[in-house]
Amino acid sequence: MKTFSWIRLKLGRKNAPTSSGTCKRDRLGITVLLCLLLPTLAVFGQKNLVVSGTVKDAKSGQAIAFAAVEIIHHTDGAYTDTLGQFSFIAPLNTNDTLRVTYLGYQPFKIKINVGNTQKIDIRLTPSAVTLGEMLFIGDANPGRSFMKKVLEHNQLNDPARFKRLDARRWTRSEVDAVDPVAAADVTGKTVAKGGMLFNKQAKVFQQMKSKEDSLRGEIPLFFAEKLAYFARTNHPFAENEELLAVKTTKLESDRFLEPLARCDAGSISLYTSRVLLFGKTFVSPIGNEALGFYNFYIQDSISKGHGGKLVRLQVIPKNWYGNVFVGTIDIDDSTYALCQANLHLSKNANLNFIDSLSLVQVFAPAQDIEGKSQVMTLQKSAITLQYELGLELIGIPLPAGANSKRLISRITVVFDSIQVNKENPSKLVSGALVTAYRSKDSGAAESFWQQKRPAKLNAHEHAIYQMADSLRMDPQQRLKDKLFAIVGSGAYYFGDKVYLGPLGSLVSYNRVEGTRFRVGFRTMEGFSKKIGFNGHLAYGVKDNRYKGSIGTKYLWNVKPYSKSEFLFSSDYNALAQWYDEIDHDGFFNSILRKRIPYRQTFQMQLNLTHDQQVGSDFFLRGGLSYRSIDPTFAYRFPNPRYNENQVPLSLPHIHKVYAAEASIGLRFAWHERSRIFNYDRLPIDSKLPVLTFQYTRGFKLLDADFSYHKINFGISHTTHITPKTYLYWNLDAGKIYGVLPSMLLQIPRGNNTFVMSKYVFNTMLPYEFITDRYVSMNSRLSLGGIIFDKVPFLKHLGWRERFTYNAFMGDLSPANQAFNRDQHFTPLRKHPFMEAGFGVENIFHLFSIDFMHRLTYQHSQGARANGNGVFLGMNVLF
Repeated sequence: MKTFSWIRLKLGRKNAPTSSGTCKRDRLGITVLLCLLLPTLAVFGQKNLVVSGTVKDAKSGQAIAFAAVEIIHHTDGAYTDTLGQFSFIAPLNTNDTLRVTYLGYQPFKIKINVGNTQKIDIRLTPSAVTLGEMLFIGDANPGRSFMKKVLEHNQLNDPARFKRLDARRWTRSEVDAVDPVAAADVTGKTVAKGGMLFNKQAKVFQQMKSKEDSLRGEIPLFFAEKLAYFARTNHPFAENEELLAVKTTKLESDRFLEPLARCDAGSISLYTSRVLLFGKTFVSPIGNEALGFYNFYIQDSISKGHGGKLVRLQVIPKNWYGNVFVGTIDIDDSTYALCQANLHLSKNANLNFIDSLSLVQVFAPAQDIEGKSQVMTLQKSAITLQYELGLELIGIPLPAGANSKRLISRITVVFDSIQVNKENPSKLVSGALVTAYRSKDSGAAESFWQQKRPAKLNAHEHAIYQMADSLRMDPQQRLKDKLFAIVGSGAYYFGDKVYLGPLGSLVSYNRVEGTRFRVGFRTMEGFSKKIGFNGHLAYGVKDNRYKGSIGTKYLWNVKPYSKSEFLFSSDYNALAQWYDEIDHDGFFNSILRKRIPYRQTFQMQLNLTHDQQVGSDFFLRGGLSYRSIDPTFAYRFPNPRYNENQVPLSLPHIHKVYAAEASIGLRFAWHERSRIFNYDRLPIDSKLPVLTFQYTRGFKLLDADFSYHKINFGISHTTHITPKTYLYWNLDAGKIYGVLPSMLLQIPRGNNTFVMSKYVFNTMLPYEFITDRYVSMNSRLSLGGIIFDKVPFLKHLGWRERFTYNAFMGDLSPANQAFNRDQHFTPLRKHPFMEAGFGVENIFHLFSIDFMHRLTYQHSQGARANGNGVFLGMNVLF
C-alpha cells in the first residue's frame, strides 16, 4: 500500500500543468500505476492455506522420501520426510499448480483448490525411460561445466574448514519388519501380520496407528532416540559426543535389534572424496574425484526466495558396477555450496545383506561467530537401509520365502543449536569421537524430551511408543521377547547390569581338555558407569581341571580416555599378540580343527595395565605382569638354578617357564574415530596408518629367572586403493635381547584350524619357528569383484575375489640356539617363510573360501602336515 500512496500523491499534486505533453505524462503515470497495482490487488485475492499430504509409489504404495513438492512460479514448497509426508503454508490463488518431482518418476501436477485447506494423496508413476537411455540436448555438457565450479569452491564450502563446531545432536533409530503383501496393497486395507514372533506387535500397532501414518505393511520392532552434545575441532582434529539422554521402547528385543540401526549418519561428509560406509568406500558426487566417476545433468532450478536459485543436478554413475551413488544434489548457484543431497547406492553396489541404501543430507545456514558471516553446515543426515533378509539376519532361523518379511532401518540425525567458531567454549574437545551406543533407556522424564527435542515426533513414532507401553503390560509377550532376545544376542542379560555368555561357548571340544564347558560374565553400564567386573569359569572333562578368570576395569575418564585394568587368569592360552576368531572356544571352531600336532600352553597370570590418551592422536599403555607358562606338549630347557652340588638335587632341565615383565607402549592414530564399549576404547577407522612402539623389560622376581629386553615396531592400515579395492597390511619388526627359553622368544603364529584368519600364517604349524629378531608381514588384497563383475553369470552373485600374501623373516642368535637345542623347531635361515593364496568372499553374502599354498620350507615337518589347504570363513558384515 505504500507504493500506491506515493504514486497517488505525486499524480494528484496542486497546480498541475495542462499541456498535451503533460496529458501524455499523466496517461503514462496511470499505466504505471495500474502495473504496480495489479500485483498488490492479486495479493488480496490470495489466501494463506496449509498444503499437506503424502507422496507414494503408484505401484507399490511405498512412501517416497525427500521428493520435491513446490508451487509452480512460487518460492513456496517443501520436501517429503522419511514417511513421504509434506506440509507447508503458502499464499494461494485459483491459478496455482502444485508440482511434485522425484528422480526416476514422472512429474506430477495438480491444480490448487483455494476453497479449503489442501491435503493431497499423490501417487507417482515410475518413468518409462531408464536413466541409461536418457538423452540430453543443448549445451555440450552444462552439468559438467557447473560441477567444475562446484569442485573449485569445495575448499571454501567444506565444513571441515571451521576451527570448531558445537551443536546438539538428536538421533532417531528405527527398525521395522516389512510385510510385502500388505505393502503392495495400494488400498491399504490389507493389515500387516507379524507371524509367530511379532504377531502381537503387529496387532497392537494397528490399533495405535494414526490415520496420518501413510506407511503400509511395516511392523515396528525397534525405536530409540538419543540426545547428545556434539563438538568438533579441525585444527587439531578432535570430535566427541557427550550423551545427554536415551529414550527407547524398553522392550527385551531392543538389545539385539539395536545393532541394525547403529550406522552413524551424522559423521558422513560428502565433501570428502571417498565416503566410508560399512567398511567400504564410495565415491562422493561432490568430492575431488567426482568428474571421473559421474555424469552430471542439470535437471531444474528452484528459487530460494530473497534472490538466488538452487540448481538441481542429476548424478548418474559412469559405471554402475562401481561403488557409486545415483540421485540428485542441490547447489546454491551463487556460492556453489551443497544445500541438499538425495542419493541412493547403485543397484550393483554389492553391500552384504542390503538391498538398497538411501542417503539424504540437508545443509542450512549458521552464524560464524568468528568471521561474523553466514556459512552452510550440515543440519540433517538420514540413512534408510532396506535389507535382503528378515530376522534370519540377526540369527533367528526362520524360513524365508517370497512373502517373507524383510527388515528396514532408518537412522536420522538432526543437528540443532549449531554454533560455528564459538568463543570461549565451555566444553573441551579431546581426542577422536567417543560415542556411547547405549541401547538402554536412560530414564529421562517425558517433559525433558518435549523440551529438548529439536522437533516433534511424527504420528508413526508416537504410535510406536504407545505400542511398546501396551506390550510391556503383557507377561506372555515379555517372556516371548526374552527368549528371542537370548537367541538373537547369544547371551542372557539381567537388565542392563550383568551379561552372561556367550552361549556359543558353553560347550566346545579340544584334544587337551576333551569336552569343555564354559560360562562367562561381565557387568555393564547399568551396574556402574565407572567400574566393571568380568570373568569366566571353565571345566574340561578329559583333563579334569577347572579354569577361570576374574578381572576389573576402572574408567577414570572418557575425554581424554583413561582406564586401568586388573586381571587374574588361569586357563589355556595361545602365546600370541593377536586374539581372533581361531582362539574362540566355540562349537564351530571345535569341529574345524585340523588333525595336526595340537600345541597349547596353560598359563596363570596376573596383569595390571593402564591406558592413557595423550593429546588427540597418541595413546600410552603401561603394564606389569607375572605369569607361568606350562606347555601341554613335550618341552624342556636348561634350569638356570641348576647346581650339581646342591642338596637336595635340582633338576638340570625344567618344563615350566616363569616371567615377570614391565612394558610401555605408544600408539599413534591420526584422526582415528572410536567408541567406548565395556569401558574399552574401540577404534572405528583411521585415515592414515596406525603406528605402534612397545618396549618390554623382563626382570628376575620370585620364580622368574630371566632378565631381558624386547623392542617392537608396528604399522598397519586398511588402504582403499580404488572405491572397490582395498589392501589390509600389517608390518612388525622387533628384537629380543637376552638368552631365553623359546616360550619367551618371538613365535610366529600358526593356524591349527580350517578357519581363515588375516592375523596368522595359515599354512604354518603353531610353534614351528622361533626367533629373537624378526620382520613380519600380513596382507590381504580385496578386489571387490572387479574381475567377477565382467563375467556374465558371476556378476549377479556378488562374489568378490581376494589375494593373500604373508611372510616372516627372522633369525635366532647362537646363544639362544644353544639354550633351546632340546626343542623341536625349524630354524629360519637365509630366506623367509612365505605363503600366498586366492579366495572368494561374499558367497551367499556370508561365507568365504580360500586356497592357501606354502611357498617356502616345503620339505619341513610343518609343510608335510600343513603345507596347503582350503580355509573357510564366515563374515557377518555389510
